[in-house]
Amino acid sequence: MKKLLLVFLVFALSCQPESPERKVYPVTRIIDGDTIVVENITVRLLGIDTPEKGDAGFVEASEYLSELLDDELVYLEYDTIQPKFDRYGRTLAFVYRSSDNLFINAEIIRAGMGMVFEEYPCKYTTELLELQNIYQAGL
Repeated sequence: MKKLLLVFLVFALSCQPESPERKVYPVTRIIDGDTIVVENITVRLLGIDTPEKGDAGFVEASEYLSELLDDELVYLEYDTIQPKFDRYGRTLAFVYRSSDNLFINAEIIRAGMGMVFEEYPCKYTTELLELQNIYQAGL
């Protein structure tokens, strides 16, 4: 358990955007376990995938994301590998809770609420896979 916490903390701290001028957004809606709305922007959490509506785990993943981001402010980090928008027009981003800089994408993986979306690699795929492997090993 200590190893998991240490890896998660090192990963989360290393992933924080360094710009002091980052824009902070209020979370206005949780769509599902990996999609939120901030102001009028639909944001798909990059690098992860959670169960779809009707699949086992959908409700739990959606509720977990709601617990993390209910009445919270977030800031976004964009990838250097993937485009800024997906084919549905959603913004692709890494999401951080502003109050404590929690890296939400990684937290979803750490909690076992989703899997790494390996089909579309991002700059944090390796680190997210390491968190996923630690979760699956039960450490």
